[in-house]
Amino acid sequence: MLFKIRKILLSPYYTFFIFLLAATTYMLGDGALIACMLFEAALVALVLVLSDDLSPTLFPALSLIVQGTTLIGRIEILTPYIPYALILFPALIAHLILYRRSFTLGVTLNGVVVTALSILFSGLGNRENTDYRDPTTIYYTLAMSVGLVLLYFLFAFAVKRRSEHDRMQRFLMTLCYVGALCAVIIIYNFLKWFLGYAGGSHVDFYYDLIPYRNTIANLLTLCMPAPFFFAGYAMKRPFAHVGMFLVGCLFYSAMLMTVARTAMLFGTVVLIVCLVYYLRGKEEWYFKFTSILIVLIGLSVVSVSFYEPILDLFSSRLENGLASLNEPRWLLFLRSITDFLEHPIFGIGFASTQNADIYHADACISWYHLYFPQIWGSLGLLGCLAFGYQLVLRAKLAFYKPTAETVAIALCYLGLLLYSQTDPGEFVPIPFAALGILMFVLLEHRYESLEKPTATSPRRFLLLPKSTPSTVKEDAPSEKDGERS
Repeated sequence: MLFKIRKILLSPYYTFFIFLLAATTYMLGDGALIACMLFEAALVALVLVLSDDLSPTLFPALSLIVQGTTLIGRIEILTPYIPYALILFPALIAHLILYRRSFTLGVTLNGVVVTALSILFSGLGNRENTDYRDPTTIYYTLAMSVGLVLLYFLFAFAVKRRSEHDRMQRFLMTLCYVGALCAVIIIYNFLKWFLGYAGGSHVDFYYDLIPYRNTIANLLTLCMPAPFFFAGYAMKRPFAHVGMFLVGCLFYSAMLMTVARTAMLFGTVVLIVCLVYYLRGKEEWYFKFTSILIVLIGLSVVSVSFYEPILDLFSSRLENGLASLNEPRWLLFLRSITDFLEHPIFGIGFASTQNADIYHADACISWYHLYFPQIWGSLGLLGCLAFGYQLVLRAKLAFYKPTAETVAIALCYLGLLLYSQTDPGEFVPIPFAALGILMFVLLEHRYESLEKPTATSPRRFLLLPKSTPSTVKEDAPSEKDGERS
């Protein structure tokens, strides 16, 4: 029975069922949404106990996060149910005990540790502007430091084990489902607003419907390369090939519907890169021609059908262009230079309230909303060295003997990194920083599998007291990983 349960958890029907449930309950209202979230939390806990593989927990966990994001501004609806999430902790501990195994500490950990230290030591000499008794400060400081180190261990524990399925492809397929769920949410709200548009519904009503639009757009940008991988490299049947290409274009369209300026700018850059990646794929040219033709026809139909409301939305958002000198991001950029000059070594502190006069939101720290200013302003030179070192390590893994799969994962991270240039992005621990670590643990595992053992190979780490030889399974190098194109 346990074998059959695990087989179901790894089947495509399992993930598709959760997607249908999440998408349907979102459209049915808050009551159904909360019920679905409780079910997903219980499901994750159950899978942790029953399965030796963590991958079946990824989509329900991300679905739970996406659904929770839609309650931004109405968190009081969710608050009474938060204690139910505590069942995840004993379930996780049980998983680590029941399925303990040794694994290799890889180069990614070095980057995670140094960036964690830069965040913990940030603000030395400027601590009066940081309230370390505030729950928000405690959460973001610990989650972005100690929390990410612990997540590395968890992901390495899960990824670096023998498996019957391709972990990279399974991860990319999970991103396809996450992007599809985000697209359903945005399109549903757009249609809800469009139905009232003829009756005089203002664009502000649309913005009120999706106050979480930047988070959803960030996820869509991150997920966008995944369907282009399947369209260009993995799908053999013409229908599946064309379908996946259309899914990738749907992600981009839904991302534009968020009317987030970062999405318009960097999302378009990611789309162009994805199209180049797709066109270089091994599939026949007439599949690609058919896919592009269908998209152009669909774009023409949508442009004619929704011309006025789309024009109204974008003109209202771009009234002053993509950026203006009076908006908070520009003021925060200037402030980051001043902050760096005044506190060049350790910055003003990752969770400092020094810039709260420019930007402040409930349950959030005062981010700069700019990637590099966030580093030099809040973390100083120590942060610049730490995050620079991490970027170099990640670049080496991304470009190591590239295959179609590794390039797809690298493009997913590129989407996250670009979106982070004008948004908190990677400085939000869940889900963005966590997903970044998971991507590079996957690339790190492939690197370790292809590299021959040497005297300087990373040492192995045993999560719990040493088990018997029969229960410790090492993940042997796979020839298929080296031959896959």
